[in-house]
Amino acid sequence: SVYYWDLLKDQPEDVKKEIIQTKIPRKIRMWHNLIGSLDATQKAINNWVAQPIASGLGITESRISYVTDHMTEEDMRRSKQIVAERKQRQAQKQLEKAAADAA
Repeated sequence: SVYYWDLLKDQPEDVKKEIIQTKIPRKIRMWHNLIGSLDATQKAINNWVAQPIASGLGITESRISYVTDHMTEEDMRRSKQIVAERKQRQAQKQLEKAAADAA
């Protein structure tokens, strides 16, 4: 079996074109062209249709960006500290529960 990328590896550009036309079967060339075209189409649709719609609906932003966008650095630091303390308490409770279940 001949792999498309093995035939073209380390070849000059003019030799690549000749190899593609002579050594790679037509069905494989068509398959690679189809996949490349589908990929390019998907990327274009994503960039020109999906992204503008998603941005317009506001679904590309964080769920809490309306809060965090207006926080000062001090507010953000304090918020992170509170979250870390909550996580630490939750982990401690889980350890205590695991120790009680094991006993």
